[in-house]
Amino acid sequence: MSMEETDKPVDRTAVDERKHSILAPRDQRGFATGVLLMALGIAMLVLVWSYPVGTATRMAAGYWPRIVAYLLIGVGFLNVIVAYFAHRRTEVSLPPMRQMLLVPIGILLFGFTVERLGFIIASALLIGVAALASRESRLVETIVLAVGLITFCSVLFVTLLGLSIRLVPPGVF
Repeated sequence: MSMEETDKPVDRTAVDERKHSILAPRDQRGFATGVLLMALGIAMLVLVWSYPVGTATRMAAGYWPRIVAYLLIGVGFLNVIVAYFAHRRTEVSLPPMRQMLLVPIGILLFGFTVERLGFIIASALLIGVAALASRESRLVETIVLAVGLITFCSVLFVTLLGLSIRLVPPGVF
């Protein structure tokens, strides 16, 4: 090596970028999705392993669950592979906690109140709490959405399907 080559500063970003792209997936979200799908597939496979499988012509209880588990594992593996060859780099960030908390709370609230308060009030509570999860939701839009969804679901479940769901609290009508 000549004196000129040793005096030049080394470009560490190029070295770090090559090292990082070899060891870590470029698309971290795709990688995380793939790992999650594979974990779900493996968990499903473990849960249904004792079910009888049968044959393609005489399927038993474990036939389709195993196929779905293998598909989950396969799609997850493909996601992991594709994540290494992505053109642009993405990072995994924490999900917004407001949405992660308020949507399940709304669903639980519906489940606990539908029998006591009736379908209409329980649905309105669900939609109202779920609307709080987004900072972009507006009151008028939420009310219009709630009226439309409650009307549609009431007609569908009670009138068309004939389910015995109370629309209003007991003793109101």
